[in-house]
Amino acid sequence: MPEQQIPHENQPVVIIGAGHSGVAVAAGLRTRGWQGRILLLDVEKETPYERPPLSKELLKAGAPNESTPLRKEKFFQDKGIERVGDSRSSP
Repeated sequence: MPEQQIPHENQPVVIIGAGHSGVAVAAGLRTRGWQGRILLLDVEKETPYERPPLSKELLKAGAPNESTPLRKEKFFQDKGIERVGDSRSSP
């Protein structure tokens, strides 16, 4: 079995998708001591938010229309996690 190569910290870690898993991977890297660059790619500009499963409860009148962020923006800044969102402007 070939020896696994550990990435060098001068190479960035690029995470595609800023859903629950992507944010958890980025946070986990920092928790485990990764000091290299982390890029978290997302199709949206906003802070990554909780994406609950679609249910009839969400479609009812009076259901909350607000999204709950997975982490506050300050978390990404403090941990040095670069979020790269969609730069296209909305029509």
